[in-house]
Amino acid sequence: MDKLKSQSEIMEYVFIVFFLVLIIFAIIFFLTYWQTSQFKLEKSKETENRILFVAEHFMNMPFLVKEKLMFDDSKLTAVTKLMECEDLQKIFGKNWYVTIKVFDGEKKMCRYSNYPDCNYWEFCVENKGKESKSYNFPVNIYRKKENRVDMGVIKVGIYE
Repeated sequence: MDKLKSQSEIMEYVFIVFFLVLIIFAIIFFLTYWQTSQFKLEKSKETENRILFVAEHFMNMPFLVKEKLMFDDSKLTAVTKLMECEDLQKIFGKNWYVTIKVFDGEKKMCRYSNYPDCNYWEFCVENKGKESKSYNFPVNIYRKKENRVDMGVIKVGIYE
């Protein structure tokens, strides 16, 4: 009888140790999952803040806008001709892109040769092979030759 009691006490200890080890592993797993989710959340916030930074400063740069938050199409065309992506990356950092499009038909890339019969500008061209996060913002675009303001959209993206 005493032998059975000893054996049952040993089994109790084995079960207790087993459940304690199981609880420890569950806590480790939970903390690891929580830490990685917090890291992903922080990275997402950082990416969103960078997108907003690039968008805000792009929409207020004197050599791109006629007045605050209104792009000038002649200045946009000139900057695409005169400044390379590397020059703009010195201002905004690397791994970003910006496209601006006027809502007036099919997309026509603006160059000196076809200005003002165009409606699309690219800065640090979007790389389709890389994963990125982007936001679109409505903007006004001053059409200098026609002396009018058109609606458009600016797409600002950050490569992750």
